[in-house]
Amino acid sequence: MLLLFLVALGHLALAPFTKVEESFNVQAVHDVLYFGSQIENYDHIEFPGVIPRTFLGSLCVSFLVKPFQLIIDMNGLPKMYVLACARVTLAALICLAFWVFLKHAVQGYPRRVSWAFIFVCMSEFHLTFYMSRLLPNTLAMGLTAIGLGYWADPSSSPWKSIATLTCTAMIFRCDQILLVGLVGIHMLMTGRVGLVRGVSIGIISIMLSLVCTVCVDSIFWRRWLWPEGEVLWFNTALNKSKDWGVSPWHWYFTSALPRMLHVSYPLSFLGALLDSRSRSMMVIACGFVLLYSFLAHKEVRFLFPSLPLWNFSAAMGLYKLFYVSKSTSAIRVIRASVLGGIFLGLLLHGVSSVASYNNYPGGDAMITLQRHIEDRRSPDTVSISVHIDTLAATTGVSRFLQEPKIAGIHVEYSKQEGLSLDAYRHHSFDYLLNEHPDVPGYTLIDTIQAFHAVQLCGGAGIRGAIQCMLALKAPLEFISKDTLYIHQLNR
Repeated sequence: MLLLFLVALGHLALAPFTKVEESFNVQAVHDVLYFGSQIENYDHIEFPGVIPRTFLGSLCVSFLVKPFQLIIDMNGLPKMYVLACARVTLAALICLAFWVFLKHAVQGYPRRVSWAFIFVCMSEFHLTFYMSRLLPNTLAMGLTAIGLGYWADPSSSPWKSIATLTCTAMIFRCDQILLVGLVGIHMLMTGRVGLVRGVSIGIISIMLSLVCTVCVDSIFWRRWLWPEGEVLWFNTALNKSKDWGVSPWHWYFTSALPRMLHVSYPLSFLGALLDSRSRSMMVIACGFVLLYSFLAHKEVRFLFPSLPLWNFSAAMGLYKLFYVSKSTSAIRVIRASVLGGIFLGLLLHGVSSVASYNNYPGGDAMITLQRHIEDRRSPDTVSISVHIDTLAATTGVSRFLQEPKIAGIHVEYSKQEGLSLDAYRHHSFDYLLNEHPDVPGYTLIDTIQAFHAVQLCGGAGIRGAIQCMLALKAPLEFISKDTLYIHQLNR
């Protein structure tokens, strides 16, 4: 798992900033670390979002990161290093969870299956990229992996799996109730647990989870609530999630899974065909995806909790194909095709990594502004104000980047929304980070570009790409466009 952890760290180093989908937990970790019990200063008080989320995951990460935060602050280092520590911690926890899953799932199988599983995980961009990102889906993926590991191990007590998966659904992702139901039905059908015992374990787990999340989250949200209950009501009863876009019912099977798994997608079905345990995993995984497909709004990250199942079955297919199957002409052709698919998947992994490196213009803009202030600071300047617009705030700017002092100058930040171009000058913001190239009363001091598209070398098609390779040039070109602008108030 160390290799998987190192790949995740590589992504963290390439893309250290965060985006809007991570915003709640990122800001929550910051506020728990820096404000503690002063909840009135927390970000969610000013920007509560559409639906509430639990603080339990952020509290756990904050507890583990606190010693590093104290050391970083004592040495006067930027808060950005604390964010990096939080993401490293989460990546380590996810790797630990996958190790627990593999330890249980691989019982009775050769060691090569474990290595195949690790390789499959390492080859996937989405898994390794998001392992360190503070999404509710990532937090749920870790606990779900542990619960699925208990389920996959015939010698493990069934209460461990039911309790872990149920608590995950009640606290972090209510949609995991689909997995709980599927795993519970499988346990009933295979005789691993009786109906009365299974239901009893589920009810006890639900009650304990509700007590935990309601008591803790009601304190932070300053009202009585069950966060995932409100999410469940919002997404299912009200069906409001479709406001963020609608995809066809087959989108997970025909678009999301192929992009997320690459060659592991067909390999997972091969593993299910050749191995009974993998077959059970694929029944659960496909059932989960199929049931989830009835929800109109779809995103790749919604499938994260099922990744251990897909990857284990793919690892089994890889093992059976290369170490068990007889080397006939047909098998050799299939092996060559799989190797080609692996190479193509690794290439796509690299392309996605390069694109992600230049896809956080808000974070780049804030770092650029900080350097500008440091290089051009005036001894007469005591304080300055910075306005951060919505695009900048959702593409990399978090409270971890909002340093209270830059080069000894006190900095005040504003994310006030709905301001017209003329209103910026009225509020006398010293600096602006926004998407407008021209703002009355301000001078443009820098332009931040972000990833826009990727094309074959020279835009001349495959022939041009081949010519580039023959000339020892990269066959792909990454196109960027102007995205954010940094302005300074005219004095």
